[in-house]
Amino acid sequence: LGKDSIKYHREIGEKAKAMSDYFIAIGPKSKEMAADYYCQDSNDAYNHLLHLISSGDTILVKASHGMHLDKLVAKLKA
Repeated sequence: LGKDSIKYHREIGEKAKAMSDYFIAIGPKSKEMAADYYCQDSNDAYNHLLHLISSGDTILVKASHGMHLDKLVAKLKA
């Protein structure tokens, strides 16, 4: 996202917050987002989500590939 990374993270966070019941942001740049909860990594997110989700819930996962959230998705599907 380059030099405007903070700006874009804020904008994306505001939109995600407005469109969701609960918004979790993961990673160091996530502090710029208007999240309900901030996670350091996917393990932290997984542990937090276990207390929130139920069978049949829809979860949107969006991140750069370097965040390795594919591992989070695999654990949630298990």
